[in-house]
Amino acid sequence: MKIFFFEINNRTVTSFYLNIIIEALKNCGHEVLPLKDTSATSLKKISTQRHDTWFITTGHKDITQLYFKGYRNFIHWFQGLPAEEDFMRTHNKLRLWGLNFLDKMTIKHCSYAFFVSSYQKDYITSKFHVESPKHFIMPCFNETINPNVFFTPGKYEKNTFCYVGSTVDVWQNFENIIEIYKHIESTHHDCLFKIITPNESETHKLVSKHQLKNVIIKSVTQDQVSDEIADCKFGFLLRKDHIVNNVSTPTKLSNYLANGIIPIVSDSILSYRDIAQKHQLLCLVSETNAAAMLDRCLATTYTPQMVLDSFNKIFESYFNRDLYVKQIEKELNTFLSTNN
Repeated sequence: MKIFFFEINNRTVTSFYLNIIIEALKNCGHEVLPLKDTSATSLKKISTQRHDTWFITTGHKDITQLYFKGYRNFIHWFQGLPAEEDFMRTHNKLRLWGLNFLDKMTIKHCSYAFFVSSYQKDYITSKFHVESPKHFIMPCFNETINPNVFFTPGKYEKNTFCYVGSTVDVWQNFENIIEIYKHIESTHHDCLFKIITPNESETHKLVSKHQLKNVIIKSVTQDQVSDEIADCKFGFLLRKDHIVNNVSTPTKLSNYLANGIIPIVSDSILSYRDIAQKHQLLCLVSETNAAAMLDRCLATTYTPQMVLDSFNKIFESYFNRDLYVKQIEKELNTFLSTNN
């Protein structure tokens, strides 16, 4: 069986996740091939016969475009909530309607689905009043654990905080992070905040606005991030209580944990709230108790081995690439053998 995916969707930020699915399919004995995009030029030699062709899709337009070209077999990864995310940025109701149409086509016509959380699955199926297709739930992550970095000298002795990512996307809630760090800086003398972001100029303006003192702002390539945050003790992952955040599983958590960084996580990210309730070294905060909870985390003594042992358990059960490949291989082998 030939299964196609689109190179335009295999970006750095998504390739780790997508390649897990591709590897599992190859292990099942299927031929998985890249296509440039969904254009007629790319698809001109691809059969529309129901049993000949399958697609792995990730873009929110993919299934709609392919469906109207006669294709019917889709394995789709629901990365987020495109309509809700766009409306947070634009507040454009016409765009909201259009994106909702695309999302409904996607959930209605996908044959097999990958969701990033059970909360995402429940929300999408409830929103569009459809039964869930056959599916697999796998969180977003793109790193494996690096034990050596946990033993970086002084890592858990100094209160060095970090934030990695965009500081301008509305759902990132970055200004709230700055306000919380300002409180920490005013009550603890040994704090440093490292901000690794592509939005340097905008970030400098925010830092100046809030008159923060001990801050380093840098823009580095993806492969340099781990080195930049190796000595950090805490990392911010704070989001507003909004459905976009409720159902998400931001890759930032795996980035922090892989580098031995104790995450400060909002309870609005429901899947990560569930993990934090099982693993005590994650600092779980709400919109009302962030300052008090952070004071408690700052007062806790951490050792490299303690943190490594705790985070290893999360990678063994929740961010385990090899485990997911095996599980997906078994699930898709059964599904495809009975649907072809």
